[in-house]
Amino acid sequence: MAVSGLTKVVAKFRKLPVTTPPPPPAETAPGSVTRVKVSILRGKRIVTVTLGLTASARATAQLRRDGRGFASAAGTFAAGQRTLKVTVPSGAKAGPAIVRVTLKRTGSTKTFVVNRSIRIPRV
Repeated sequence: MAVSGLTKVVAKFRKLPVTTPPPPPAETAPGSVTRVKVSILRGKRIVTVTLGLTASARATAQLRRDGRGFASAAGTFAAGQRTLKVTVPSGAKAGPAIVRVTLKRTGSTKTFVVNRSIRIPRV
């Protein structure tokens, strides 16, 4: 198309508001730690971790002291109130420790970590 020097071409565009899509919802933990209890049963020290799960998840409970783990237990559970029992090794000294509970929703890659302080009793 040939345009002579006397023809003026004007293009008008309507301005549309700029919208960004909403971010995806943040993934929440599949549950929570409702109770951590230390007991002695028949001469063995047992840490019982009670979980309130809202979805099926893989749970790992690890006993830690000085940044190192010395006992653990794991399992895959359906939603509901679940318990995980960790047996304290007989060679572990009495005193303070940390229970680290890791929750990972089934089919997800994100993990959620909860720490609780406990005191391991003497046998």
